[in-house]
Order: sequence, then C-alpha cells, then structure tokens
Amino acid sequence: MRGLLGLVGLLLVVVIVGLLVRKQLAPTQLPTAPGAESPRPGNPAQQSREIQDQFKQDLEKALQQPRLPADQ
Repeated sequence: MRGLLGLVGLLLVVVIVGLLVRKQLAPTQLPTAPGAESPRPGNPAQQSREIQDQFKQDLEKALQQPRLPADQ
C-alpha cells in the first residue's frame, strides 16, 4: 500500500513537471512596443534593407539635434 502511494505521488510529480516544461518551451509571441509597425510582407533581403534605412534615418536625426550644454 505504501509503495502504491509512493508510485502515484511520483507519477503526479512527473506529470506536473512535464506540463510546466511544456508550457515554458512553448513558443510565445513577443509583445510589440507602442507605435511599433507590424512586420511587412516581403523577402528577408527587402526587410533587412528597410531596417537598415530606418536605422540610418534615426541616427541622422539624432545627430542633427542640438547638444545640451555640459554642467560646469
């Protein structure tokens, strides 16, 4: 009787751990940032080029902003 209860308890623990592992390994959808654009259809080369262009535009815009005076 004692061995049967131990076996049932062990089986229950294995099932619970299995469910938790499956939940952790399941693919999840990452939340999108507010104002982020949805992915555009197209081939990866076009998407890569658009990302590079957007990065360059953002960098140029950041470099054109006036610098703040340093605290002295």
